[in-house]
Amino acid sequence: MAVFIDGLLHSAMDGGNQSQQQPNLPRLVQQTKRKEQVSRRCERGRLNVDQYINLGRGLSGYALIYSKHHQSFLLIAYQFESSHTLHEDIAIHNLPPVSFNMTIQQYDTIGAAYDDVPNLPTGKLQAAALKTCLGDIEGLTILELACGLGYYCRKAVEWGASRAVGVDISEAMVDAARVNAKGDKRLEFHVADCGQPFEFGQFDIVLAPWLLNYSSNQNQLVDMWSNIYKSLKPGGRIIGISPNVHILEDLAAFPQGPQYGQELKVVREIDEGGLEVQVTLFASTPFSFNNIYLPRALYEKTSKLAGLSGFQWQNFPKPLSHDVDWDDFLRCPPFRIFTATRPRE
Repeated sequence: MAVFIDGLLHSAMDGGNQSQQQPNLPRLVQQTKRKEQVSRRCERGRLNVDQYINLGRGLSGYALIYSKHHQSFLLIAYQFESSHTLHEDIAIHNLPPVSFNMTIQQYDTIGAAYDDVPNLPTGKLQAAALKTCLGDIEGLTILELACGLGYYCRKAVEWGASRAVGVDISEAMVDAARVNAKGDKRLEFHVADCGQPFEFGQFDIVLAPWLLNYSSNQNQLVDMWSNIYKSLKPGGRIIGISPNVHILEDLAAFPQGPQYGQELKVVREIDEGGLEVQVTLFASTPFSFNNIYLPRALYEKTSKLAGLSGFQWQNFPKPLSHDVDWDDFLRCPPFRIFTATRPRE
């Protein structure tokens, strides 16, 4: 666990006495003098990182940032590479203003907000859709990429898989996934960048719910698809979830908000016809993060370039819940389920 604190919070903590000696910055940041690069990755340059206080071991985990721009705390999952730059900011939690006397226990509560996501209306819809696409998986092996806290790995063995392996770039997430596994020998979790080459063997099915949304261009997509291809047995299937860029053509007419569990806001346009979008999930502790929305045709094209075949967009099953108006929601859903296959050799 680590905390980045900007000048406003420092002043509040020391009564405005800017002459008070600041905590020592880790040698990593002192040597590189790249605090501004860290700041750019954290909310796209709207934070001023003046202090870094190490509250735990290692160079990865959660980081708490106080933002003058937002007048609130932001929690990110982070990891430093040997290149001394901030390697990831998978999730940014926008929190209401709170006391400066936040405790580690409170940080744990924030992190646990991820556990609520499957219980949101959209989370239940995703799980039902993935289960339908999976079909009978009795005795099959599953690899989940960008596994987060390991929810779908746990569901896979519950649904009949003999083994499920989860991979995520965040060490903090993987640590939590291992705890959530509760010693189940059918489950294992590893830290790895799903956009870089890795080797965990070949599987009957690769699950990629919310992986491709971290790719911002064709080359990055091909890299991820190539990892998927190499991780599948011949004849194996990939089942994933990706953002639906077409929802943004008329976002004002899209039904969203707490009743659906999420809200979207366009941040900026990016290359190749894509958009960066802020997604807010209304868990018990609401939080936000940024996704990349790319055209559907680019997903289809890059899957073929990586050697996969039979790419298809799947329809959603009829939702079981009647507590929201799913008809309006599903006319143009904010995410889509896709499948593809590694050809038999």
